[in-house]
Amino acid sequence: MKDIGGRIRELRKEMDCTQSKLADILGVTQDSISLWENDKRIPDTQYIVAMAKFFDVTTDYLLGLTDEYRSVRFNEENRRLNLPPEENMLLKKYRAMSNKEKALLMQYMQLLKN
Repeated sequence: MKDIGGRIRELRKEMDCTQSKLADILGVTQDSISLWENDKRIPDTQYIVAMAKFFDVTTDYLLGLTDEYRSVRFNEENRRLNLPPEENMLLKKYRAMSNKEKALLMQYMQLLKN
């Protein structure tokens, strides 16, 4: 099993999120994210919970207590929707976007459609 730092880095990169952006979302410094990812420090509980919500994983997964990757809510919803893996990834990335990023994406999609 990976340690918490490796999991944070892996999930952050999977979502194309920079350390700086994650730091802004959590209200911490980019240095804090770097320290966590390099296992120099362990995030406080409030940040573990916030990252679990942001990445849509369980806190147990982040802490390395399980290899079950996704939260129960995410797994149940995806089973119900029966989406292919690529669409699941797109949905996850979309949900992680800010409202401004979502609006820009919608504009871009309209341009592609025309």
